[in-house]
Amino acid sequence: MNIDEECTISLRVVVERLFNMRKIGGSHTEIKNVQKRYKHASSNTKKFMDRFIKKSGWFLTKKSTGELHISLNPEKIGQIKEFLDASFTEDRINVIKKLF
Repeated sequence: MNIDEECTISLRVVVERLFNMRKIGGSHTEIKNVQKRYKHASSNTKKFMDRFIKKSGWFLTKKSTGELHISLNPEKIGQIKEFLDASFTEDRINVIKKLF
């Protein structure tokens, strides 16, 4: 998987948004609210984000009101905070690569 700076920026925006909204565990939001954060990104970034949401374990998904909803996985908050606290793109990429 090709991970570049745009991927890490998009991921950081999405994770920070969910974290600041306190969408952790049982509290969730529609996935389209998350996808709006990277709708203008490159196709590589969109593919990365869709795959990361499904396979990383950082996110919980739930079918609710006919729509897919998403929240942060409370069991992965340590890894998520490590990613958010990383100051350089290379450090963030290393956190992501540990997951795959």
